Amino acid sequence: MWLVTYDSNSDKVDYGLSNAYGSSDSSPQIIPAMEQHIMELTGLSADTEYHYKVTSVTDNGDAVSSDRTFRTLINDPHIDPVIVEGPSVIYKGNGKAVVTWKTDQYSTSRVWWSSTSSVIDNFPPPPEPPSTLGDANFVLEHTLKVDGLVEGTTYHFKVRSTDMFGNEVYSEKITITPGTTPTIDIIEGPQCICGRYLCHNRMEDQ
Repeated sequence: MWLVTYDSNSDKVDYGLSNAYGSSDSSPQIIPAMEQHIMELTGLSADTEYHYKVTSVTDNGDAVSSDRTFRTLINDPHIDPVIVEGPSVIYKGNGKAVVTWKTDQYSTSRVWWSSTSSVIDNFPPPPEPPSTLGDANFVLEHTLKVDGLVEGTTYHFKVRSTDMFGNEVYSEKITITPGTTPTIDIIEGPQCICGRYLCHNRMEDQ
């Protein structure tokens, strides 16, 4: 999708595995009121990086974009996603925890948790609604931030990822008991400043 400042007489997308392109399409959907041009490319290979540029020909001259790239998804409509790492739950203090896991296919993120083990053991469907949190973005690395935990209480978690074709994967149950000492992680850096040997880290405990 792209926008142009003048009505165009014709449009084209060049694309390929390098900036030499090799393929093109010139049949965009145009929304005149917004000067918005939308082009759907088909026949692309999965999990592949493509280069592309767009050209719009107007009465005031040609508008040509710079070279850009995108990567196609790896999802197969007949294969369920697999959890390849995690899930893990790290307590950060003040009733907050971070749930992380990785999948082999781009998929959504959802976590359920409860202080009653049977609620998660028999899930899905749950005997009673557990607490839940989700993210509809399709990603390989999943991160959800849980709040409202009570220190000293044991919690049971289960996560689910759903790909764009509706295929799902559920994790096994994981259990934690939040304590009073949060986990402290380096969340950024280290990095060098001004080419010197001085490095800095930014740390957080929640």
